[in-house]
Amino acid sequence: MQRLILKFKDKILNVYPLDQNSSLTIGRHPKNDIFIEDLTVSGFHARIDNLKQDVMVKDLDSKNGLLVNNETKIEAVLRDQDQITIGKYTLLLDLANKVNCQQFTPNNAAVTLNSYKAKSTTARDKSIDPADPDTPAKQHQTGQNCETEKQKHTGNLELIFLEGGEGIIEMSGKNRIVIGKDPQADILIDGMWGMVTGSAWAIIYRQSDTFYIRFADGLIRPKHNGSRVRAPAVLNHDDLLELGPVKIKVQVKPVK
Repeated sequence: MQRLILKFKDKILNVYPLDQNSSLTIGRHPKNDIFIEDLTVSGFHARIDNLKQDVMVKDLDSKNGLLVNNETKIEAVLRDQDQITIGKYTLLLDLANKVNCQQFTPNNAAVTLNSYKAKSTTARDKSIDPADPDTPAKQHQTGQNCETEKQKHTGNLELIFLEGGEGIIEMSGKNRIVIGKDPQADILIDGMWGMVTGSAWAIIYRQSDTFYIRFADGLIRPKHNGSRVRAPAVLNHDDLLELGPVKIKVQVKPVK
């Protein structure tokens, strides 16, 4: 399996399959396939294209550029074991499965692949965890190969609509829910409220087995238990979220 291995310093954070005739975008915007929440990374920073004969990387007019094997490049053909540096992160191209990721556990640190599927009209699932890029989630010794390792979580979060929506959104081992006026947001805020919210207004995410909400962009901030969200806030059982016209009750439950 051809793959990209993402590293922070010497720690492996995630592994991304690289299918034939496919592309992966990398950047700070949540719509990217590989999402990196780091101020040194542009919204849409770079793209990896796996063509019939070559794997290529292209800088998408980013602010800080990228390096291939420590050399600044705008566009480059990649070879097995080449390293792409973007901000504080490195992507290693592993075409022949030479890397044995014995210390790799898929985690929720700042970078993930968008992989959710739609479950209802009120929730469109994706995956992430925008944590502090300087403090990636703890790595654990697993002895497993990268392609067989799976996420293991001991808790689940449910969002129950009280006003402004219907039903329940479950994270179910996934890593984020985006709230905002972007049509692709998991919880869409439109109408008059869309004028004061950002495309990604707030993000609910998982770090290890703790859930957080953070403000992302907009003219006003959402409320958590009656207070405006100014810094990432831990979500606890029975917390109340006020997201414009939407009111949500938080349920944190152990996985049975």
